[in-house]
Amino acid sequence: DTLAVAVLLAFTRTLLDKPFPLTRVCFVNPRPEQVLPYEQYFGCPVLFDQPWTELCLPADTLTWPLRAPDAVMQRILDQQAHSLLAQVRMSDEALPGLRRAIQDCLSAGQPILEAVAKRLCLSGRTLQRKLQMAGASFRGELDSVRLEIAKNCLHNDSMGLSDLASYLGYADQSAFTHAFVKQTGVSPARYRKAGRSENL
Repeated sequence: DTLAVAVLLAFTRTLLDKPFPLTRVCFVNPRPEQVLPYEQYFGCPVLFDQPWTELCLPADTLTWPLRAPDAVMQRILDQQAHSLLAQVRMSDEALPGLRRAIQDCLSAGQPILEAVAKRLCLSGRTLQRKLQMAGASFRGELDSVRLEIAKNCLHNDSMGLSDLASYLGYADQSAFTHAFVKQTGVSPARYRKAGRSENL
């Protein structure tokens, strides 16, 4: 674990223009005789004999831009996002442009009400009120768009499940699977397998 995490941190540091801040590092490994070299390398307290291995860092670090963003990959992902959006039903959206705004925020990694409202030139409170008047909710609309995109991706076999979960703004693959099962009654893997069978 210590070697793997050290390599991971070294790689991450090459992606950023400023030092990668860690507040604490924990290892399941037994405590070595010398802890100071670890703390000097990671730049924070390092604990051993812990229940799990983890790196702790400020949440806003995840919003830092990369030193050299991959413009080609960004264009590919944007094109795919717009292609997926074209397949999302717009006729039953609660507000004009809402689903496009949600899609754009998903692409930007900000599937939250305030970000969507800003794209619609509304305040978060106004968007909530308009949705309530339309008998809808932001969570419901977000889940609906996520489901449409997920089905399209699973049907086209265009993304791995973990990548799809990340793109849709879920915390991890298990959260995505739980949400998909709740809405469809089947797991994403089984839905994809059924789609493949239909195409045989």
